[in-house]
Amino acid sequence: MAQGPVRKLRSERARLERYGADGKLPRETTEALLEWSSALHPEESEATYVTPDGEAKTFAVSTVQTYLRSIRKVAVRAIPDLCSLDPSEFNDAMDAMHTGENPHVKDCGLAKRTLAIAQSAARTFVWYFDIASPAEITVYSEQPKSGHDDSEVFLRRDVQALRQHVDGPRNRALLELLLNTGQRISAIQGLRIRDIDLEHGTFSLNTDREGLKGAARRVNRRPLLGAQWALTNWLEVHPRMSSSVIPITTTRN
Repeated sequence: MAQGPVRKLRSERARLERYGADGKLPRETTEALLEWSSALHPEESEATYVTPDGEAKTFAVSTVQTYLRSIRKVAVRAIPDLCSLDPSEFNDAMDAMHTGENPHVKDCGLAKRTLAIAQSAARTFVWYFDIASPAEITVYSEQPKSGHDDSEVFLRRDVQALRQHVDGPRNRALLELLLNTGQRISAIQGLRIRDIDLEHGTFSLNTDREGLKGAARRVNRRPLLGAQWALTNWLEVHPRMSSSVIPITTTRN
């Protein structure tokens, strides 16, 4: 018969008590884990977990059991003295378990989603005992911060303003290529007439041009998307359309 969350939590707590009694983990560590887990779900304890925002929080029994099991494994495999936990040491230990460098995990390592549970648990643990700032503990599942500055991103009204102030089919084609393909200016400037396939609505980068940072090697044909109509209009009046090696930016015969 499968155990429910409450029985699983009690079983995990009993395991910790045994580990403390037989010396598998330091008594200080097991007692701290038992107190911390009780604070996360304090129905049978006076201890309370207060978040960094100053609010008391109660976790679901299943979450507490999962947290306790995960952090117990970290203590057994890498950091027995959790009460003196150093965030950098903890983060290094997580990396070693992920890569398989830790001798107590399988050679291929543990999945990040598995270790993220222990990392989240560790954040509450270090905060509860005032060991370190939770932010110092890396959590794999967190999304990395955007690499761009939001102030540098065009809004819809900005794009419309650009389109309204662009004159001539050449400039409109270049603008639409920049807006729709996401290519750098240098890549657009290097496009030749033969790099454009209007029939299939695609283009290829000029691999003879420097400064593409490997982009030309990743994908051969790329979609023109919303730039196709503007490029069609420009090539219909391009002064050197008969020469396929001429850049599309050329305006002179």
